[in-house]
Amino acid sequence: MEVKKACSVLFFCQLCVPVGLSYLLDDLVTSVFQTYKKEVRPYCDDTQNKSVVVTIDLGVRQLVDLNEPKQTIDVTAWMRVDWIDCRLRWNKSHYNGIDRLAVPQDKIWIPDLTLYDTTDVKGLPGMKDYRAIVHSDGRVQYQFPSSVRTSCAIDVYHFPFDTQECRLVFGSWIYTGAEVHIVNKSSTLDMSSYVNNTEWDVTRADATSVVTYYSDVSYPTMECILGLRRKPLFYVMNLLFPCFLVSFTAGLGFILPPEAGEKVNLEITVLLSLAVFQLVIVNMIPASGENPPLLAIYFLVSMILVGLSCLMTVLVLNIHYKNSGHVSSRVRKYVIKPLQTIACVYAQYDHDKNDNLYIERYKRKGNIFHFPHQEESKHRQYIDNESQKQQKPLIVGFEGQLLEILREIKECSASILANQEREPNSVDWSSVAVALDRVFFVIYLLFSIVVSFSIMLEAALGK
Repeated sequence: MEVKKACSVLFFCQLCVPVGLSYLLDDLVTSVFQTYKKEVRPYCDDTQNKSVVVTIDLGVRQLVDLNEPKQTIDVTAWMRVDWIDCRLRWNKSHYNGIDRLAVPQDKIWIPDLTLYDTTDVKGLPGMKDYRAIVHSDGRVQYQFPSSVRTSCAIDVYHFPFDTQECRLVFGSWIYTGAEVHIVNKSSTLDMSSYVNNTEWDVTRADATSVVTYYSDVSYPTMECILGLRRKPLFYVMNLLFPCFLVSFTAGLGFILPPEAGEKVNLEITVLLSLAVFQLVIVNMIPASGENPPLLAIYFLVSMILVGLSCLMTVLVLNIHYKNSGHVSSRVRKYVIKPLQTIACVYAQYDHDKNDNLYIERYKRKGNIFHFPHQEESKHRQYIDNESQKQQKPLIVGFEGQLLEILREIKECSASILANQEREPNSVDWSSVAVALDRVFFVIYLLFSIVVSFSIMLEAALGK
């Protein structure tokens, strides 16, 4: 029986302790908040400094987004705010050692912290959604998560090898420095729980107190500086490398033979591809008329080079198909021959050696065929009749057929002579076209390499 009594008393005492503590908490809350006015800031005579010192500690949780076209940054952070409210003090020995209370934030005075230059209409999200911890010595701790969005000046001159520096400025919007003094708890931001971003590396996370004066009135703020460096691998693989490849593909138009008929089409296709790449860049960066990115300058220069290559291709095609026109000996000696030597192009005149024999005899004697005197007179009479509106030949029969055959052979010989007289000019023009193709290809390749590497090295190393 005695054991049962002891157990009953112990069980009853365990039930009574929470009830007793609950009464103590009610009494404590009633005692502390009986005359408390949350609408006014703390002002105590026993403190030497009449202003409320608000300490801010910012823990960066995640960099959500850095919007270059809109020039804004979204950051998820943990806000830790401490201050002293002398009106929220009690003797913990009178309340069974209770030294802290968790109270709704709308029951106590809270500094009107504001994120300057915010683009969110809600101001500082999460500030009015959580409870504050009040200690017996009057110290108040208010911790809450928040997702902030603020403006950030973006410099994309070295895109995609750029670094950015964004500033988050916290301060009181109403109170001056004589009423509320904002200080930072540490010179660096808390990055212990930071979640890495796939596009940006955080190179700097500093915090400092800044006092700004307006009309000789101080307004203290806490300035957080986030230094960011872009990870360029994604843009190198999906933007720069394809652009380089497309730009150098334009040089293949000079290697393509004119007979293929696709030289101009290739250059125009490359030009349109570069225009598409430039549109992609325009949608990714803010519009700036003062400091355009080097990558946009590279696309512009590449488009100019491809446009010039298209013009050169049209010039080469025009020269290649220029089969008529006499080439003077001086032009051949001082222009065509040196150009062929530089481009390692040598003209080849392909024709039958027997044709030369007949042509030489034709030039010397006026005819490559010999007839007896009577037959020659008949032949001349036939030719004369032919010149008079194709009259019927005087000679008929076998001799007339033979003379008809001889006349056709003579016309073929004259045609061969005319073709061979035009052939050197045609070959010269074609060789000039090939030589210009090679010279233009080397010039375009050198310019493309120099421009590409100079701009990209400036973007990567000139930061």
